[in-house]
Amino acid sequence: MELGTSLYISVPGFVEAFFGGVLNLQSIAKTVFEKCQEGDDPLFNKEAGRWKGWPSDAKEDKVLEWFQRLMRKFRNLATQSYTLPSPRMRIVRQPNKPVPGSVSKRKLDIGFVHKTRTLGQAEYDWSLILIPGELKSNPKEDTHESTWLDLARYAREVFIAQDTRRFVQGFTLCGPLMRLWEFDRLGGIASSAFDINKDGLEFVSAVLGYLWMTNEQLGFDPTITSEGANRYMTITKEDKTERLVINDVIKPYHSIIGRGTICWKAYREGDKSKQLLVVKDSWQFPERDEEGEYLLEAIKSEVNHVARYYHHETVRVGGEDDNIVDNVRKGLDIREAENAYKIIAKIKKEEDLLRSMAQLAIQSKTSSLSMPAVSAAPQENEADPPRRDRVHRRVILRDYGQPLYEASSGVAMLAALEGGIIGTWT
Repeated sequence: MELGTSLYISVPGFVEAFFGGVLNLQSIAKTVFEKCQEGDDPLFNKEAGRWKGWPSDAKEDKVLEWFQRLMRKFRNLATQSYTLPSPRMRIVRQPNKPVPGSVSKRKLDIGFVHKTRTLGQAEYDWSLILIPGELKSNPKEDTHESTWLDLARYAREVFIAQDTRRFVQGFTLCGPLMRLWEFDRLGGIASSAFDINKDGLEFVSAVLGYLWMTNEQLGFDPTITSEGANRYMTITKEDKTERLVINDVIKPYHSIIGRGTICWKAYREGDKSKQLLVVKDSWQFPERDEEGEYLLEAIKSEVNHVARYYHHETVRVGGEDDNIVDNVRKGLDIREAENAYKIIAKIKKEEDLLRSMAQLAIQSKTSSLSMPAVSAAPQENEADPPRRDRVHRRVILRDYGQPLYEASSGVAMLAALEGGIIGTWT
C-alpha cells in the first residue's frame, strides 16, 4: 500500500482525543462495567480476570459471535441506566463473504455499520460501513504488518465509497489484544494495545464509544448534510452563508494518503436556473499556494481559457480550520509514538538473523561459511519524516465540461475545441 512509513502506534492521548467527546461516555461505561460484575454468574469475572464466554483459542468465528453477543448486552445495560438515543449502528460479521462495492474481492472480518434500514447480514456494502475491524487469533499479530495493512485496506474502501469522510476509525483484535485506529490523509495512527480481559472497563468504553459517536466524531464532514433525498453543502461566501444542493459525485480519490481530491456537481439553493457549479475538495500542504487565490486573480484579470471562479475557502470544523494535525488528530504528537516502519524492520531483522543462524548450523558441518548478510535496520531518523500537515480546502467553479468522447457528433466535438481555443463560454 501507499502508507509507507506513515503508520504510528501507541500514540499518547489517542483514546482521550477520539473518545473524550462522546457525551457522558466515562460515567456510562463505568456503570455498565460495574453491572457486568454483578450476580452469581457475572459477565465479567473479576477474580478470573476474563469475560464470560471468551473463547480461549480465540478462533475467528467464535470471537465474532462472542463480540456481537456481548455488544448487545453492553447496549442494553447502558439504556437501562441512562436515557440514550437509539444507536445508529449495529455489528456485522461476515469474514468469508466479500463486501460488495469494491474492485477487488475484499472481505471484512467485523465492523460497525449503518442501522438506517432493515438489512439482512448479507445486504450491506462499503457505503454503509462506519468502523471496520480486523480479527486475528494470535496476540503476536497485533504488531504484524499484515494486520495493520488489512485494516488500512478496509479504511481505503470506506474512503472511496463515502465521499464525505474526513477520516476513518477502526480497530484490531488479536487474541485478547485490542488496538484502536484512525486513518486520514497523512496516514494512520493507533492507540496502545490493551488486553480486553485485563482492562475490561477500557473495552466497554471503546464499544459504547463507537456505538454513540456522532457523525462528526466518526469522521464525516459536518458541512455536508442530508435532508430527505437531498444533500446540501454549507459555505460562507462574502460573509454570508449559502447552501449548495449536491447533484452527484464526479470522481472519488482511490488512496488514503495524499490530497484526497473529490469533486461534486452542485447548484446554489434557490437558483431557479440551477446553474451548474463544480465543487472540489482536497487536503493540501499548508505551505502550498492556494489554488482558489489564483483562480480569483484570473477571473479579476479577465483571463480566457480558465474555468470561471465562484468561491474558495478553507473548510472549518468545530470552529477551527480543518487540518489533520490540530483538528482531525486533536494535536496528538506522533513523535512520541512508535513508528510501525521501525517495528516491522526490527522484526524482519530478527527473522533474518534466525534464518541465517539456522542455515549456518546446517551447513557448517560440510563447509566453512561466513555469516550471511542480515538486512539492516533503518537509521534513527529514516522513519521519522518532518511533522507535516494537510489542510482541507474547497474551490468552487461555475463551469463543468463534458468529456470529448461523449460529444453527440463530430461537429459538436469540433465546436467545443474551437470554444476552448477562443475562450468563449456557452
